[in-house]
Amino acid sequence: MKTINPLLSLLICLASTACDPVLSTGGSDLSQPTSASTASSAKPGSSDIRLNPVSLIGVVRARNGQALISNATVRINTHTVQSDSAGFYQLDALPEGDVKLIVMAPGYQAYTRTLSLKVGSQVEDIDLLALGETQTDLEPDSTETPTPKPDSSSEPAPAPSASGTLILLPDGSASVAPTASPSPVPSASANPSASPSVSPSPTASPTPEPPYDPILDQAVNSQLLISPQNNDLRLTFSLSQVNGFPVNWSKGTVHVEYFLANGDGSFLTSGRSVITTNGDSFVVSLGAKKADSTIIADYVLTLPNLSQIKKKETLSP
Repeated sequence: MKTINPLLSLLICLASTACDPVLSTGGSDLSQPTSASTASSAKPGSSDIRLNPVSLIGVVRARNGQALISNATVRINTHTVQSDSAGFYQLDALPEGDVKLIVMAPGYQAYTRTLSLKVGSQVEDIDLLALGETQTDLEPDSTETPTPKPDSSSEPAPAPSASGTLILLPDGSASVAPTASPSPVPSASANPSASPSVSPSPTASPTPEPPYDPILDQAVNSQLLISPQNNDLRLTFSLSQVNGFPVNWSKGTVHVEYFLANGDGSFLTSGRSVITTNGDSFVVSLGAKKADSTIIADYVLTLPNLSQIKKKETLSP
């Protein structure tokens, strides 16, 4: 019987992978990359990207006495919340940059301010003035009544010192014989007469500032401009006098109530806001609705003197 060469046996075994457990892959395709190589080939841009959060928190309180105000409407663009029973509010998912903050509460003047929001949480406490209240009403009175200085003439006159006459006695001793004290001279303050006290001159009270620019009383007409703002609408209001000249005021708040519908009469949105200057604007949310090429705007402007301008316009954004 012929003996098989060991070297030949090894070559035959290497040709068929079944004899080597390391080379046997169990039918798997070695040409395919492993899971580790697959993970390393993932694109770096495939990771989730989270938006930077921007939020605003604070409390709403009365300027006189710092009483906390609940159920105040706090609004930035289309984001609106109500303050809770402790006056606390929180607005989340806000845009970065300059925004307009509007706060309204029953019995108080509307509050507006432009804020510059940055990434993170910012604190903005809000003090509201009561209706009819002005800033000067809250300033303390600086007039003080001077304390009168004590009258130096009321001090008692010093008592006269005792005196006597020196007498020589026969035995050579001496004694002092008292002499009659002179009658005391009454001081001028013995019976002080009540002198009239000089009252300080009253200081003139500062003239209270008017709660709004008087030119607002001359507003009789308005014009509305509607422009698209992403999926929402921006409303811009301009007020004018009876002669057509614009009403450019620097102080005062005009309240706005609006109702918007498409040209076919389908409802879009409604609500309330404020404007503080001529040509001021704010953004209203349409939600899932879409505006047509024609919009019917029905709105009412309430001036500080409580007079109103009512308009109904058909506009094209």
